[in-house]
Amino acid sequence: MAMIVQSNATVRESARMRFVIFIIGLPWWVLMALGALTAYGGFALNKSVAERGVELEAALAAEAPAAVPLHLHNETNVGAFDESRVIAQIDFDENVRLVERTNGVKTKETAMYVLFGPDADEDAQIIKAVIMVGSRRVDAFADWASGRLTGAGERGFTYDIHGEFDTYHSQSSHAAEVLEERGFIVPSDIYFITPYINGREGGLRHSARGTGDMQMLAFGLAAGLFLLGLVKFLFTRGTKRSPQKPMREPFAPETASPAAPSLAAQPVETPKPSYAPGPKATRAAKLYEKQQAAAVTEPAPQQRQLSALEKARAFKAAAAAPVHSKQTFRQKMRQDPFAKLANESRA
Repeated sequence: MAMIVQSNATVRESARMRFVIFIIGLPWWVLMALGALTAYGGFALNKSVAERGVELEAALAAEAPAAVPLHLHNETNVGAFDESRVIAQIDFDENVRLVERTNGVKTKETAMYVLFGPDADEDAQIIKAVIMVGSRRVDAFADWASGRLTGAGERGFTYDIHGEFDTYHSQSSHAAEVLEERGFIVPSDIYFITPYINGREGGLRHSARGTGDMQMLAFGLAAGLFLLGLVKFLFTRGTKRSPQKPMREPFAPETASPAAPSLAAQPVETPKPSYAPGPKATRAAKLYEKQQAAAVTEPAPQQRQLSALEKARAFKAAAAAPVHSKQTFRQKMRQDPFAKLANESRA
């Protein structure tokens, strides 16, 4: 029966996030320099990709390695692309499902099958190899293993395990921790086996694709660094060119502009005539100035509207009055005291 062991990867994800923030905060020229170095590394992998292609063709042309018991397996039994074969028991009572969660959300799940040598008994405690299978491929692995059954031992059935043997796995630390908690001894050179579920050719091509994937990853990372550096460069350049506008205080009360003085409210000053009167016109000039000042300060009296009969009588009286001259008639109509006094002074 499989046991489910969960691992919270919050600390690891937090470290990754801090690293990403650190990269984003670098200056633009540092980002572009890192992008150039990463791109150079990607181009340097071209030779490795070509060499691995030649190695892949040679491995496919060669025969599969012979199977050896697990307790006799060593580095000399590992071929190209970490290909190897062992005869081992699978103790299905020790199966473990490794589940990683980030902030409570499941991010990865892997089934781990513990292997023992074909002659191992119930007291065996040293684990030399485990099989790692993704949770979506468990059924496919069961069908594949049923066709490679070779016998039975004290801890379970024995199988001919053919696949990629590697000393590193993305969940290697988690797997080692779980095995040690269950009382097993985990050596530093433990193998994590990825079985060739899709056959030997498919497994070898998948293993050979690792360098090509690394090259594409390098080119993608270099492009991302270049793009980020370019954006920061343009932003910095635009900030230096644009003038700094003074910042207004938020919610500052707007002061009302002073109202323009109303011309209607100002008293109209009548310009006074400037002249130099003679000695004979001094009295007349003073009287004229007094009359003009009274006319400005005092409102003009409203004249009463005459009726038709009164207008006719006034016209008849004006026609009957003696008219000496045009100038004398105008003086009488205007009642100008200044002109009257001027005429009297001449007389």
